[in-house]
Formats: sequence, C-alpha cells, structure tokens
Amino acid sequence: IKGHGPILITAPHTIKTIRKSKYIHKKETYINNIIHKIYNKLGPELCTLLTWDIDYIKKYGLFPTDPNHISINKSIWFKQLKELKSKRKYYFHLDFHGMKNSSSKNDIEIGMKAIRLYHKGISQHMKKYINIYFKKLHKSFGFHSIYQGWGKTTYNTKKYTITRQAILLGFFSLQLELSFDYRKELYENKKSLDNLVKIIKKVYKDLKETMRKRRKIKTTHKAIKKKKNRFKTRKNKYKIKSIKLPRH
Repeated sequence: IKGHGPILITAPHTIKTIRKSKYIHKKETYINNIIHKIYNKLGPELCTLLTWDIDYIKKYGLFPTDPNHISINKSIWFKQLKELKSKRKYYFHLDFHGMKNSSSKNDIEIGMKAIRLYHKGISQHMKKYINIYFKKLHKSFGFHSIYQGWGKTTYNTKKYTITRQAILLGFFSLQLELSFDYRKELYENKKSLDNLVKIIKKVYKDLKETMRKRRKIKTTHKAIKKKKNRFKTRKNKYKIKSIKLPRH
C-alpha cells in the first residue's frame, strides 16, 4: 500500500496468479507501470495505491491466488480493504484491468454493476458525469460489456471481484478494463496519461460534491423530523382531554 488519499487505485493482475488451484492467469501488460504513474501524478495526499509487491513475490518465487477467485474470508486483499475503510469514510475506487483488443469494440470498458446495485442513486449521478468526462479522452468506451466488476455466474457466491468486495465495505468502485493498444499508449505517451489523470480528478471532484449535497439533504431531513417530533410532543403535552359527564 502506498499513499493515504481518497482516490483508491487497485490492480490485482500485475503478476501471474492462480485460478481454481490450477489455471494460471497471466499478468496484464503495462498495468503495473500505468497505475504507478497515475499514483505519482496524483500524489500520496490524493491517492492510495493497493497492488502486489512484485519484488517480494519474485524474491520468494510465489504464485498467489487470484484475488477475484478466492473466498473473501481468506483474501488478504479484502483484509487490506477493510483496514483502509477504517481510516476514511469513503473512497473513490478504480480497479484497473487489461483486456485483449478482441475482447471489446471499445478501448475502455467501465464496470458499474456492483455500484449500481449497492448505491443506485449515486451510480446514476456518476454515470452521467463519467459519460461527459470520458468523451474528452477521445477513446471509445462502454458500460454494458461482460466486464462489469461483478464476476461470472459460475462464481461461488462468496468469491467476489475486488470491485464488489470494496462496494460491500462502502467504497464507490468502478472496474476499468483497458484494451492492449490503449494500455500501450498510456505507457508510451505522457499526454495520454495526463489526460486520464485529469479525468480521474474530475470524476472524483464531482463524486465528492454529490456526497456533500447528499449529506446536506440528509442533515436537513433529520432536522425537520426532529422539529416535527418536538412540536408533536409539545402539542400532546398541552392537549386537553375530553371528559365524559355521567348521565342522569
């Protein structure tokens, strides 16, 4: 873990990982370099980076289990996410992945299923301004591919993607799948990377403003409810009960 900012960047496939105890999932090219460059540009005050310690893994010849294919009760990633959540009320979370060029017609696929199901109102706001800002990247993108940050239907119900794990803890999480060509461009072209960092900042800023407005509305509703209850109590205190007179 690096940094302590409210924008959380994760990438579980920067190394080879094992799925279902026998299949090897290859590392996703350029992702490790890209996320570290994004972290350096955002800085530790604004960004938190969570990924594998590649030097440690190489030193001891380890082959960790894919974090998307392990029970959350046994996941060191879920444990780290819980620790992060205890330090801050909310994070804007981007989980970076790499897809093949042939996997989608788009350069970027944005997975929002988890946030849509757990934070419906906020996800609607987020999708609106993500749609506006991502157009400025001049890259094709979509929201409805197979990459939803949710997991396949064949998954055990306790084996959640990193995006879904974070959502369960209260993060505002998106899964970003980047094509090979776009990853290569981000790796080689400083301007392209700078543009992506600007977009991340803008989306975070709008999410922060949305959260501020929701808190204000919530506080106002609580104050109104409290005032109504106080008035009701006072009214009942001075209410004159009708007395039935005996019949003669």
